[in-house]
Amino acid sequence: MNLGFNYKGFDLGLLLQGVSGVQGLLNNYAGFALTQNGNIQRWQADGRWTTANPDRNAIYPRFEQLPSTGTPNTLLSDYWLLDASYLRLKIYSWDMLSQNNWFPNGNCQVYASM
Repeated sequence: MNLGFNYKGFDLGLLLQGVSGVQGLLNNYAGFALTQNGNIQRWQADGRWTTANPDRNAIYPRFEQLPSTGTPNTLLSDYWLLDASYLRLKIYSWDMLSQNNWFPNGNCQVYASM
């Protein structure tokens, strides 16, 4: 999406990029704690099911050591699908048209691409 504004000698241009309605699958290290003796992410540790937190809707199943063959806790299901929609600012452009002699050609432009 291109957006452009101009006001009293100032021009602003933005290019936004994104998608909506997309789902991403958390798997391997991103989704499964202790995969192949790997690390644990904070959200996995804080929201996991435990005997002290027996919430049926815990955000992560109980911890277990995962062998390379997987377990019932790593079967693919819609539990591991998350919203992957995003919007990012890709290009930013700012122009200033000067009525004085600040700039040799009468204008200045700042441009950034991300």
